[in-house]
Amino acid sequence: MTNGTDGDYPKSESGKPVALEARRTEGDGRRYSPSVARNRDPILSVFRDHVCKGGHVLEVASGTGEHGAYLTQALGDLYWTYSDIDAESRASQKAWRDASSHDRLAGPVVVDASKGQWGDVERPGYWDAIVSINMIHIAPFEAAFGLIAGAGRLLKPGGKLFLYGPFARNGEIAPSNAAFTESLQSRDSAWGVRDLDRQIIPLAEEVGLSVDLAVFDLLEQHVRRRYLHAWRQAVQQAGNVAEPEAPMLVGNTERIENFLARVRNDRQRENAKQGREV
Repeated sequence: MTNGTDGDYPKSESGKPVALEARRTEGDGRRYSPSVARNRDPILSVFRDHVCKGGHVLEVASGTGEHGAYLTQALGDLYWTYSDIDAESRASQKAWRDASSHDRLAGPVVVDASKGQWGDVERPGYWDAIVSINMIHIAPFEAAFGLIAGAGRLLKPGGKLFLYGPFARNGEIAPSNAAFTESLQSRDSAWGVRDLDRQIIPLAEEVGLSVDLAVFDLLEQHVRRRYLHAWRQAVQQAGNVAEPEAPMLVGNTERIENFLARVRNDRQRENAKQGREV
C-alpha cells in the first residue's frame, strides 16, 4: 500500500477507489501497479508449483492485467482470461493483451463476483484455476462469498481457487492488518481484511473445496523472504545502518517500503554532496 489521498487512486464508475495505490499508465493504455512488481515472483513460484503450469485460468478482478501477462509469459501452456467489473481496469487488461507476444490472453469480460451467474465465463467444469488477487478485502463480503461459490460451480474436478491478499487467522490479526482494516473501513464499512479460518475456509468447505494451508503458508514465506532480501540489500548499500531484527518485517510491508524510501533518499543526498551521479 502506498501513501496518498483517494484523489491519487484509480476510481470505479461509482467513484470509489479500485486500488489502494497510485498507478502509472503508459501511452498504450497499460497500467503498472507497484504491488505487482513486488509480489509477482512469489505468486509465480507458488502458482507454478502448486496451482497449475498449464490449462485455462479465469482471473476475477484482474486489475491492471499485469499478473496474467507475467504468468502466461513464464508458463507457456497457460491460457488466461481477464475479467473485471471496472471499465478502466478492463481497458488496461485489453492493452496488456494487445501488447502480448502470444495469443493466450483472453477477455476482458465483465464479471461481478457477488452475482450468482458470471455471464460469458459461466462454464461449469471448464476452468483449471480461478484466481483473485487483492480483491476480497476491498469489496463487500458478498463478493468473497460469490467468488468462492463461483469456484465451486465452475472449476473442473481437481481445479484450484487461488486467493492472494492479507488475512486474519482464527480471530487473530497482525497489528498492521488491523490498521489496514481500519483504513479500509473508513473508505467503505463493507470492506476489510477477512479471517481465513473463520470466514473463508467455512465458505470453501460449504461448496466442496478443500483448503491447502501449507500452500498458504508457503506463499506467505515467499513474500516475507523477498522483503527481507530487499531490506538487507538496502541496509548493505546504505552503509552504516544497523540491520533490524527480521520480525520487524512480518506483516508490515508499509514500514518496509517507508524504510527503503528513506534509505534511497539518504543515499541520493549523500551522493549529491559528494558530486556523484545518482
